[in-house]
Amino acid sequence: LGVNPSTASDEKTDPTIDAVLRIVRDNDGYDSFAMINLYPKRTPKVSNLPEEKAFDVHKMEENCKYIRELIKNNKDILLAFGNCIEERKYLTTCFKNIIEAIKDLKPNYKIIALTGNGNPCHPLYAWHCKGVILAPNEKRSYIIQDLKDVYSLSALKKYTIY
Repeated sequence: LGVNPSTASDEKTDPTIDAVLRIVRDNDGYDSFAMINLYPKRTPKVSNLPEEKAFDVHKMEENCKYIRELIKNNKDILLAFGNCIEERKYLTTCFKNIIEAIKDLKPNYKIIALTGNGNPCHPLYAWHCKGVILAPNEKRSYIIQDLKDVYSLSALKKYTIY
């Protein structure tokens, strides 16, 4: 679960997708993934997301429905939005609504590690996060961890995930 779609498409990856592909490859039990995001607007920069006054509630609601349908049979969710969630207030609203929309499905939240602010690390910047576990023989891939193990240390406490 990232922040927003960047430049990747069905035919072409981008650096974030490449990083997630490495993580999927280097963690046992995964043979594929679906990239989902807090807000569905495609832009390479979070700063290009709509300003607060232009936030589209309908897009958020549709995104929640899409995510719920997508994860019905795939319960592991890698939280990987980094501190970008702090760049727009509505991104925390999106996150809260996603959590609420899928709560009854009992997802397994995973992280790479935590940022200094206590947010789940973004895959491109995880190398400098606290608690990161490098994948064996790989410079830029990481072992994912269960969020329950570090929940009390994270900024995610305020979202009452558990």
